[in-house]
Amino acid sequence: MSKSAFDQISELLENLSKEELEQIRKKCMVLGSIGPKQRTSISEMHQDWLLSGVLYELEKRGLGNTIPSNFSIRSKQSFSSYQERAERVRNLFEEKAGIKGSVDKLAFGRVLARLLAKKVDQFAPVSLDTLLRNVGLMPEAFEDAFPGYITAGMLPFMVKAMHNEGTGAIDPE
Repeated sequence: MSKSAFDQISELLENLSKEELEQIRKKCMVLGSIGPKQRTSISEMHQDWLLSGVLYELEKRGLGNTIPSNFSIRSKQSFSSYQERAERVRNLFEEKAGIKGSVDKLAFGRVLARLLAKKVDQFAPVSLDTLLRNVGLMPEAFEDAFPGYITAGMLPFMVKAMHNEGTGAIDPE
């Protein structure tokens, strides 16, 4: 980067609010930690509907360039036991919500990933690493957004509404 471009950016930064500077800081941390833009295969995303939701959420937040093209969870030690935690979360929601079809699973994975990102954003910058390391917090994030739905057995109704209305039907905002 030329010195003049750096100077221009520095001047722009001086005029930003604290909230805008925090957003810039988070984006710089993410961009500096993982590398150039690459893609994940569709077949891999459909095998793990939680991972698919996380990758979708990162794309939606403009962080898709942080996902390596050959990304996969290679071992049980990857991302602090992601596989084990994700399996527990998938089993919980599949059992409680009665999610069977892949479309419903993918849509629900997006909802859970969005809720997880909101929760993680309270204590760390949202990134592939932070979302995967904290996938075990998905039930808690869901409970925060929809108190009592899991214990009251309301999840099947939510999934049905989501299925009937499309993937954007459930939004806790």
